[in-house]
Amino acid sequence: MTASAGAWYRVGTVNVTNSQQAVTGVGTNWQNDVISIAVGDIFTRDAKTWYEVTAVNSDTSITLDRDYEGGTENAANYAIVRNTSGTILTRIAGQISVQFNQKQLFLDELRTWLNSNNATEELTDSHGLKQAIKTPHQMIDDAEQAASTARSEWNAARDAVETRAQTAYREAVEAASSGKNTVKYDAQGNPNVMVWIPKFNSEDVNQAIIDRHGVDLQLGTGVFPAFIKNGVQMRGFWYAKYIASAGENGGCSVISGVQPRTYVNYDTAKSLCTNKGTGWHLSANIEWLAVAYLGLAFGDQPRGDTNYGRAYDAKHEVATRASAAYAPGDTGHSAPSYTGTGPASWSHDGTQFGVFDMVGNVWEWQDQLKLQEGQIFAPLDNNPDMPESDWPAHECYFDSSGSSGGSVVLNSQITNQGGDIGDNGSGNFSNSNTWRTMSKGSSYVENLLMRQMGIEPADGALFNGTLYSRNFGERVPSRGGRWRNTSAAGLGALYFHNDRARAGSSFGFRPALFES
Repeated sequence: MTASAGAWYRVGTVNVTNSQQAVTGVGTNWQNDVISIAVGDIFTRDAKTWYEVTAVNSDTSITLDRDYEGGTENAANYAIVRNTSGTILTRIAGQISVQFNQKQLFLDELRTWLNSNNATEELTDSHGLKQAIKTPHQMIDDAEQAASTARSEWNAARDAVETRAQTAYREAVEAASSGKNTVKYDAQGNPNVMVWIPKFNSEDVNQAIIDRHGVDLQLGTGVFPAFIKNGVQMRGFWYAKYIASAGENGGCSVISGVQPRTYVNYDTAKSLCTNKGTGWHLSANIEWLAVAYLGLAFGDQPRGDTNYGRAYDAKHEVATRASAAYAPGDTGHSAPSYTGTGPASWSHDGTQFGVFDMVGNVWEWQDQLKLQEGQIFAPLDNNPDMPESDWPAHECYFDSSGSSGGSVVLNSQITNQGGDIGDNGSGNFSNSNTWRTMSKGSSYVENLLMRQMGIEPADGALFNGTLYSRNFGERVPSRGGRWRNTSAAGLGALYFHNDRARAGSSFGFRPALFES
């Protein structure tokens, strides 16, 4: 509405009625103008007849001092001569009041704007015009949305780059190995180089070993148990090419040229493997044997880091040691070597595409097998989902040749127990012997599954390595030997000394994966 601060006020029009003192304004602003109309001002329609304003009732209503003498009219022009409201003091007072009201209005509107949860609020400018202004709440929401969008776009771009890099890595590994190896990314985003182990029949691999080595390992017939999961046959499984190493996001990786992840106990090793995602699990003892038998069918037993960074029986074969200051064989540095850095003769099949470091470097925890008070407990096939409490007990005991230790004797019962029942500790007596020369008690009944699992040696068994056991309490197995075990390391090396809480620099692990 247009203001009128002059000596004569003419904003809008009026409706007047003959013989009535009341005047109605149309589009007028009598009470709230910059300088409002006041009692004592003079009203006229024709600048001939004059009336005193005796009351200002509202912006559109005034009262005259006497009845209106002219004719009744609507939307008529008029004028109010500022008599009272036109004085200097009144003008100053009016302007101050207007300024104060405008400031108060602005402060009230500003307070509302600052605290509002709406998208916009109206603010009045110095000319009385209202504009919808975006609130701070909305500005923050917009900024957060913009930041979220930027983060999403950045993450998408990063993931796209990572996915392309992962795909390129996997394709390169598969192309180089003719599909024998691949790279599997787990739930933590860690790369795992894996070797495909195809299903085989026990008699076929056994015959290949006879043909190559002249020894009958008596592995039976039918599908080898590692390829049967809870009674259902599988096409094969993926086996870690290298011992597991540290990974991102609390996980583990399977890559070459790094230190193995050690100081991990049996249960932690299992968790690290199962946490990788569906189908992932800690290497089962029966899987280890499947890889070992398959390797024998194609070549010789692998060597490995069994003498401080070198093979004790082929000292020119070396791996990369963690410390550059120590030569291979120098016992001043007692630690594992980097994964997969030995020659092809350190892989299960003697090729660059085989499973590396099964012999030496670090002992590897194995699942689905344990020794409880000297008795073997294990599933009948490859079933990592079976609770330990459901593992069947087998008529296979690790007896001792003497009452205070000695060699391991496979028996149908325990005659010499080296410690107290239920004692999982490392005290009392232990037993050890070369695995392939292990004797059998007169009452022991030979067991096909025990031969397949590398527990019971057949006559002339080939696997190198030493068997260690304590036939009291609960013992969980590790295989292969470590960097300083020399001839005690090998595919037949089996360590049944430890309880499940044992962890140290000599113990690592290897994951496996069922194909989805």
